[in-house]
Amino acid sequence: MSHFNVCILVNRENDESDHQLADKAADVMTKFDLNRDVPEYKRRFDADEVERISKHYKTTDLQELATKLEDWNGDAGGVDEEGLYALSTQNPDGHFDYGNLVDLIPRNRWEHMFLSGIEEKVCRAVVTPDGEWVDGPWLYSTSDPESQRKADEWERKVQELFLEHDNAAAFLADLHF
Repeated sequence: MSHFNVCILVNRENDESDHQLADKAADVMTKFDLNRDVPEYKRRFDADEVERISKHYKTTDLQELATKLEDWNGDAGGVDEEGLYALSTQNPDGHFDYGNLVDLIPRNRWEHMFLSGIEEKVCRAVVTPDGEWVDGPWLYSTSDPESQRKADEWERKVQELFLEHDNAAAFLADLHF
């Protein structure tokens, strides 16, 4: 679990005040709050997670694993034609469990605030005005070529998003997961 920073872009319309823009950014963020309950749905397990559960309980029998899910993650579960599932009300779009908006960032400071130095990388994700969460890499250094490549790729992606949403307002949010 750690803190991370996200850039939230919201459309700027007419003569909206900074306060109104902040309210819009906060509204967009509710979509990604892990604490927001949603109607119960079947949460599917990918092959890696099924393998971890199987290894932990020392069985590959899906019906038996389904009986262990409440112990595994607190959710009742089952097996159907698509495989193992848990019944969940946890937000499937969730990315953070708590956080807050820090500041409205002027347009001429976007690159500096959201792309300054990979070691202390400010921007781990960007939320676009249409509510899309765009994840960046979680890099703590660029000492190897692969990390540097990922950092460069992310910087290009963020700059593309900034160009695409040039008239938006940008907020820095400090989030926790």
